[in-house]
Amino acid sequence: MNEIGATIEIPGGMTHLRFQTNAQMVNQLRHVVHTKMPDFWRKTLSYIDVRYIVDVGANIGAVSMMFHFAFPDADILALEPSKTNYAYLEYNIKKFPKIDIMNLGAYSRPGYMPLSMPSPDQRPQLDVEIDTENFGLLSLYGKGAHQEMAKVDCLDNIVSRPVDILKIDVEGAELDVLHGATRIMREDQPVVLMELHSENLRFSGRRKEDYQDFFKDMNYESLGTYFSDVLLAPRRDHDKHFYSGEHAPGEAGVHSGERPEP
Repeated sequence: MNEIGATIEIPGGMTHLRFQTNAQMVNQLRHVVHTKMPDFWRKTLSYIDVRYIVDVGANIGAVSMMFHFAFPDADILALEPSKTNYAYLEYNIKKFPKIDIMNLGAYSRPGYMPLSMPSPDQRPQLDVEIDTENFGLLSLYGKGAHQEMAKVDCLDNIVSRPVDILKIDVEGAELDVLHGATRIMREDQPVVLMELHSENLRFSGRRKEDYQDFFKDMNYESLGTYFSDVLLAPRRDHDKHFYSGEHAPGEAGVHSGERPEP
C-alpha cells in the first residue's frame, strides 16, 4: 500500500494529513477542505441551527474536517468501518476535539459484514494506477480484492442525540444505512447529503426509484446536486432561506437552486 503524507492548507493555518493512494489525492483533499467549500456549505445551510453532524463513511476525515470549518460550534460523529481507513482518520482528526470517531459502520441491522474493493466488472472505469489502493472505495457490495470484516450497527442504535446533518458516502449501501436510521429521519428530520451515482446503483442492485420511494415516505425533497452528492431535506418552508447564489465551488453548471429528483 502506498502511504502518503501531505501538509494541507486549512482555514486558519496548515495541517498534516495521512492517507493512502497516489499523489493525485492531494489535490482532491485540498479541494474538500479549501476555505471556499466550508463557506459554501455554511451559506447553503444557513437556515439550520447546526449542532450535531453525523458523517457515515468518514474515510480519512476530509469531509468531517470540512464540516467542522463550516460549523465550528457543532459536534461531529465520524463513522468509518474499515480498519485501514480508520487508522488514517484517527491521525488526521486528532487536532479537532469537536470530532468524535468510531471504527464502526452504519447498516440496516447490527452484526459483522465483509468489505471489499469493487471488481473491474463492477467498476469498469476503475483506474488501476490510482483507485486500486483508494480504500475509500471499499464496499459491502464489493467483489474485488482487499477484503476485511467490519462491525456494523443501525444509526438508530448508535446515535442518541438529535442529528442536524447526516452525510452518507458508503459506496452503494446508502439505502441500507437509511433503513437503519428511520427513527432519526422521522424524529430529527436532518438534512441529508448522500452520494448517489449510477455505478454504485448498478453494483448494489438498487434503483434510483428505491431511494425516491424511501424519501417520499419520509416526506423529503431534493434541494440540489453537488458533484456526485444529493442534498435532501424535509418538505417545509426553507426556500426563502436556502442559499442559491452560486455553484458549488469548482463545480460549473450545478446550481444550488435546482430541484432534481434524488
